[in-house]
Amino acid sequence: MQVVKGYADIRSTSSSPGFLNAVSDLTKVYEGQLASCVRGVAILDKQYVAVRDEVKTLGQKTVIRWTMLTPAEAKITGKNSIELKKDGKRLRIEVAGQPVTMKTWTTTSPNSYDSPNPGTVLVGFETEIPANTSAALTVKLIPQHVNKTAVIPDIEQWPKEN
Repeated sequence: MQVVKGYADIRSTSSSPGFLNAVSDLTKVYEGQLASCVRGVAILDKQYVAVRDEVKTLGQKTVIRWTMLTPAEAKITGKNSIELKKDGKRLRIEVAGQPVTMKTWTTTSPNSYDSPNPGTVLVGFETEIPANTSAALTVKLIPQHVNKTAVIPDIEQWPKEN
């Protein structure tokens, strides 16, 4: 769960044409749940998107749940992949870095105070990280016309301008 009073500082950005990216420190957003959490989001070769989360757990095992809201039709296609389809287009979501359980969740809330999100679904995964452990999770969002993707390096190795 995200801490309402939490905030995310932008650590660095780069407009490098082959690796456009921004990196944020999300540690305050997950205060009390993770020792640290850094997220990098990149557009690679103007073709696909990668989201890399580097986390360190506290003194207990931690379940990480990664979700994305979509109006597309979702189908789990493998142990680390989901395919989205909408209006004749397809997008693959692939996860690397840790063993994960791919999932979909309804967006219908049991709470009357939540706004409805008709025609949508949450897609993503859950994974369990042991206590006092550093781990990285990389999610690639790959359009149907892209056949080849690169291994995403540690965030410290990403290009940066500031």
